[in-house]
Amino acid sequence: MSIRIPILLYHHIVPRRTKGFNSYCVSAEKFAEQMTWLKRRAYRTIDLNRLLECLQSGEAIPENSVIITFDDGYENNFEYAFPILKSLGFQATIFLLSEYIDTDRDIHGFRFLNTQQIHEMMDVGFSFESHGKIHDPLTTLGDNEVLGSLIHSRQVINKKLKKDISFFAYPFGLFDDRIKGMVEQAGYLGACGGTPGLYATVDDPFALGRIEIFESDSPYRFAFKMKTGFNYFYYLLKLGGRIKSAIW
Repeated sequence: MSIRIPILLYHHIVPRRTKGFNSYCVSAEKFAEQMTWLKRRAYRTIDLNRLLECLQSGEAIPENSVIITFDDGYENNFEYAFPILKSLGFQATIFLLSEYIDTDRDIHGFRFLNTQQIHEMMDVGFSFESHGKIHDPLTTLGDNEVLGSLIHSRQVINKKLKKDISFFAYPFGLFDDRIKGMVEQAGYLGACGGTPGLYATVDDPFALGRIEIFESDSPYRFAFKMKTGFNYFYYLLKLGGRIKSAIW
């Protein structure tokens, strides 16, 4: 069974537009415009557990559902994204790096969430899952190191949040069959990091594709991604494959 649903991916939400590396930083103004676009079109947010329930049971997913996710667990998710989402009645899922919660760690000028902020978001329905310990590319590590990291990060977040952690997001989106198998072995129910697109399947809940949103996305490009699940480049590649298949 497959379900057609957009799973959006953000990293930073910042007070003003930036450049360069910060293409991963969506301005609060643009983020608010995108979320308002969803609200006006009667989209509703669900979490990954609800998606998995529908995949496993065969139940139809609520119409106009969308899953909003953030990777890494930056403090700016609380400062800028949270008020916007809360005002619209939306929730999101944030994938946390377990070793950076409640620390003074600063990466490129960005700090991470603390448990007080996390619990405040949880109180209005936000979900929190694991992104690993310190954002290591798991495909470069040995089996014992990968499994140890997966189990450790899940246990740490479980303890801090006092809730079961069920989902994982592959750092850098990198994974293979070996990594997927160890994520399942570590007790997770699913994982994000598959090929961009709109379809989640019960056959492979450990390769849920997401649609990454950038500061450079115009309103038209955002609408295109919501409709197709792809940016223009990937859509053309997919379309090219269909044309080639039809010809040959």
